[in-house]
Amino acid sequence: MIYKAHIGWLFLILTIQGFAQTGTIKGVVINSRTYERLPFASAFINNTTIGTSADEKGEFILKNIPIGQHDLIVTFVGHHYYQSRIVIKDTTAMTITVRLQSNELREVKVHSKKDKNWQRQYEKFKKLFLGNTVHAVRCEILNPWVLDFETNNVGYFKAHASDILQIENYSLGYKLFYQLKKFSIGSKEFTISGNVRFKPMETSDTATLHQW
Repeated sequence: MIYKAHIGWLFLILTIQGFAQTGTIKGVVINSRTYERLPFASAFINNTTIGTSADEKGEFILKNIPIGQHDLIVTFVGHHYYQSRIVIKDTTAMTITVRLQSNELREVKVHSKKDKNWQRQYEKFKKLFLGNTVHAVRCEILNPWVLDFETNNVGYFKAHASDILQIENYSLGYKLFYQLKKFSIGSKEFTISGNVRFKPMETSDTATLHQW
């Protein structure tokens, strides 16, 4: 019995150590045509809290990535996003060069007050994007001005975001950085897709922290 117990504990320790292994990605972000480095580009592992911004040289480091397959996302304003399936096999640092293709920016009105039509469209977007639950009420989009909308007379509704949406979720205690890939509603379709990074929010209130 003692021998079996020791083997069981040894297996548990080895399993924990295996799960504890993490890897690192070191990268540089450049324009695919000019080879110019893109400073402060956003790089993150999709659906995790692992993310960072590149420095002024376009270089970034992502640490503590669990062993296994992950989706690496890199974005920069005015460029098509980069998405690639990467495999972390061990603790050896992976070095990559990310080439982003520039695109034509949509004309987005950025000023202190949007018109009433935009405001109505934004309220519709929030209900569809966040939902109408008690948790949705406690979500706040911090930079709504990056959104632009398209509509027609037969119920077509589409949203574009010129930058990553920043959302604070006060129910769960996370700030979300959401890259909106597609948001469209038609007579026969309803599509919302994107990539997201989570960041734990901070608070000095003990009760709120316990709730989160």
